[in-house]
Amino acid sequence: MPRNETEKILIITYYWPPSGGAGVLRWLMLSKCLVELGVEVHVLTVDPEVASFPVRDDKLVQDVHPGIRVFTTNSFEPVSIYARMAGKDKVPAAGFSNVGSGGWKQRTITWLRSNLFHPDPRIGWKRYAVKKGLELINEYDYSAIITTSPPHSVQMIGRALKRKQPNVPWIADLRDPWTDIYYYELLQKSGFAQKLDVDMEKSVVREADHLLTISEGFRDIYLAKTPEQSEDKFSIIPNGFATEDFSNPAPEKDEGFTITYTGSIGRNYEPFSFLDTVGRLQLAYPDRNVRVKFVGVLDAAIVAYLEANNIGFEQHPPVTHSRIVDIQRSAHALLLVSPAMKTGDFIIPGKAFEYLAAGNPIIGLAERNSETASLLDKTKRGKCFAREETDELYAFLEDILLGQFTISGGLKDVMEYSRESQAREVLEVVQAKKH
Repeated sequence: MPRNETEKILIITYYWPPSGGAGVLRWLMLSKCLVELGVEVHVLTVDPEVASFPVRDDKLVQDVHPGIRVFTTNSFEPVSIYARMAGKDKVPAAGFSNVGSGGWKQRTITWLRSNLFHPDPRIGWKRYAVKKGLELINEYDYSAIITTSPPHSVQMIGRALKRKQPNVPWIADLRDPWTDIYYYELLQKSGFAQKLDVDMEKSVVREADHLLTISEGFRDIYLAKTPEQSEDKFSIIPNGFATEDFSNPAPEKDEGFTITYTGSIGRNYEPFSFLDTVGRLQLAYPDRNVRVKFVGVLDAAIVAYLEANNIGFEQHPPVTHSRIVDIQRSAHALLLVSPAMKTGDFIIPGKAFEYLAAGNPIIGLAERNSETASLLDKTKRGKCFAREETDELYAFLEDILLGQFTISGGLKDVMEYSRESQAREVLEVVQAKKH
């Protein structure tokens, strides 16, 4: 690969190993590929001893490229205080089933965390990160700084650094919508807090030198609020997969017939019509041991629904990312669900790209005009169904079960979604914005 010794970038991210979860993987893998392209990569993140990570995966530390310099700082973490007040032994994940639900104590705490800390409770890291960021900018001649969110408070760090060091290009990576995220309406934000959020959101789009996001739908959401900005200010870099994760021989298939979902799934994903359809398939083929396999955090309401309707399923706790890939490859089919809420159909879940690389049929649950449906139509690796299309969904499940729908082609056919390919796109953006 060509070397780019002159390029030096600072990535500012809250989620970094030993943080686990989908949010950490994007820049963990992109940074590794950038180093392999010859870029000098520095990472500024929060000290894991004080951080509030919803998920920890200590094995991911091994995936940090040895050529990356990681700088950590202290932080004030009201999220941890919130977790203790709520009587939880784990930090809650934004957007999951605990948001907007529970008793008066839960609702009160949600209101406080949504209206006292702007744009989110991890804003307590800002003053520490800005101080360290300025030190690093003064010491190193960065080609660009890249901030990635959520949490969107990280973009406030980037904005502060840009205002103090205007000659350093700032690239803002917005992995999710901000005030249009599907669970925003559940956060109980006051009108004042919502206006603050929108003002901060607009300022990031206007003041950043360039922006990255994962889909055209997300880009259009941001541009709708800042119509004076050009589409050219955005680059679409979707989530992807690491080729090395799929270099080993595929494991043996699960016994029976498994439809596997990896990751967290809350009740606002509304998978119930899909589960009913699986129940029909189980009744029609009792000897095939058809079941849904959940690996990750499964909402109690979904568990109750499965049990009440006698739908066969397996429930497994979260596992390390290294195990996830084998689980996806050993399935007979993979389930991909977009949240059944505002902007949900603009979301392509990060797991979608690992699903593509896993090579098993993908069952999408989203509207036919969604980003997920477009991806599956383009790659021919599955089909997408609206929640009311139960007969069409049943026919597709039956085709997979009977071997009448198969995947043609291999990993080479989806290499445009590899982290290696995407890292080259990031490098092109950095070089284009370099002063």
